[in-house]
Formats: sequence, C-alpha cells, structure tokens
Amino acid sequence: MKHLPIKTPSFLYLEKSFAEWLDILGYSESALNNYPVHLRELFHYLETHNINHINQINKTVVNSFFKYLLTRPSKRGGALSSQSINHAITAINLFTKYIYLTGKYELDIHLKHLSEEVEERTVLSIEEIKELYEASYITNRSAGAEYGQRDRAMLTVLYGCGLRKNEAVHLNTTDLYRERNILHVRKGKGRKERLVPLTSSSMNYLTRWLDDGRYWFLENHAQSSYRKKGKAFPKKQNVDADAFFIGSRGNRFNTGFYARLNLLKSRAGIDKQFSLHTLRHSIATHLLAAGMDIEEIARFLGHSSLASTQIYTHLTPMS
Repeated sequence: MKHLPIKTPSFLYLEKSFAEWLDILGYSESALNNYPVHLRELFHYLETHNINHINQINKTVVNSFFKYLLTRPSKRGGALSSQSINHAITAINLFTKYIYLTGKYELDIHLKHLSEEVEERTVLSIEEIKELYEASYITNRSAGAEYGQRDRAMLTVLYGCGLRKNEAVHLNTTDLYRERNILHVRKGKGRKERLVPLTSSSMNYLTRWLDDGRYWFLENHAQSSYRKKGKAFPKKQNVDADAFFIGSRGNRFNTGFYARLNLLKSRAGIDKQFSLHTLRHSIATHLLAAGMDIEEIARFLGHSSLASTQIYTHLTPMS
C-alpha cells in the first residue's frame, strides 16, 4: 500500500498534511507510519474510480471502499484481518475529523469498526478542562489549598502550555520568565528547547504556585501537626530547591502527576478514559479548531518545523 501511486495533487497534499497533523498531536510512531498509508490506499481507490477531488467523497463512495477492503487479499494471501480493516477505518475516521477541523470541508462520514473495536485518541472538551480546574479547588484536612495550587499549575503546563509530562517534571523555578510571560522548556523531546508564551490566567496560576503553594511544600508542610504532638519537625530529605514541581517531601514531583490527574478526574465526574498526554492532545486540537496555523501549533508543542506547504493554502473550494 505504501507504494500505491497517487497522481492527484490535492490528494498528495492531503496525505502529507494528515501525517503532519498526527505528528503534531503526538500520535504513536506506529500510527504515523500506518494511518497515512491507509489514506493513500483510499486515494488510490478513488482515482481508479475517476474520483479526483475531496468534494466527490461521500458515504456511498467510502462504503464502497469498505466493501473493497473486506474482499481485498492480504500480502500473505486470504482476506484482511479484522484488525487490519479496523486500522484502516480508524485512519479514515481520523482523516474526516482532520478535514472538519481545518474548516475547509466537511465529510459526513463515520465508519463503524468491526467487532474488534479500535480505540481512537481521546480529546477533552473545553468544558471538561474547566471542570478539572474547578475540581482543584476542593480541599480536605489532608490536602489543603496548596495542593490545589499545584494541581492548577500542573493543568496549566500540561494543557495551557502543551508540555509533555517529562518536560513538566524537568522544569525549574528559573524557567518562568515573569517579566516576559514566557515559560522556557529546556529539556524538550530530542533535547530541543522552546519558549512557550503564557496567557494572563496561566501566568497567574504558575506564579501563585511558586510564590505560595510551593513554599508551603518546601518549608512548612506538616510542621503544625508535628508541633501539636510535641515532636520536632523532621528535616526533609532529597529536597530539590530548583524543581518547579515538588512533592510533600520537597523532592522533584514525578509519578504523582498521574495520581493527581486521576483525583481531579474523579472529583469532576468525567467518565472518559484519558491520560496526562490527553491534555497536550486536547490543547492542540482546540488550537487547530480555533484556526491557529498548523506551523504555529508545531512550534508551540515543540515539534520540528513543517517542511511542506500548508494544507490551508491548497484546499480551496471548487469554482
């Protein structure tokens, strides 16, 4: 399938831009290698049926392609497996979503998977993101307001700034440039550095954490309870004075990110299954839907600059 010929220029642009979109949103290496290949097979099929423009794609055409997959032999002989067909369906459904988010066209297409369901990448809505922030204000005796300040700072760097989890772990306090409203990501993927601009609300959440909540974790956490019991306040071990995010022992925060997100998810009553990376995936999706240029999103998330011409330049309506 990888070497199937495609002659239509617009199909070639779509294939390449779709692959870039998947890369920007952080899809796995397997998805990046395979989903565009499935799309190429669809385009090749369309060309063999004299279909050379996206406006000609409809439910009837795609259902015809689906029936073709059910009968097409695999490389090893025999029919394609359910898993292979499901992967192709996932690729087509994601392509439909991509076309919709560009705002140029709308494909009224959604194929159902075979019995072996393939899970697609979860995206949280803006309302669900707000619910996570609101859940961070819930406190109890064992976790006061400082935990909420750290939770909001966590949501801000993972969603508002689009950082990967490891990038958040390696942040230092000196990486926040207050006078410029910028967060410096020094240890990005592939050792790439980048500067992330901050909104006023993001800046507020981060500074409140550094100036208030973080100090409590570093210096005063649990001190009062020890004094009430007549005990000396224990000296903290492995204190990391530089770390942006720290735990209750003063050490650099790491695995605790997962527990805090799961707690916020439970408090917010969100039923979706999602991970820390979902926050990064969601902000990329929201920015694209809001009309941000795909190259700007790539820079924002720390991906390499896109070398090909943007899809928005070439997807123009037919006259």
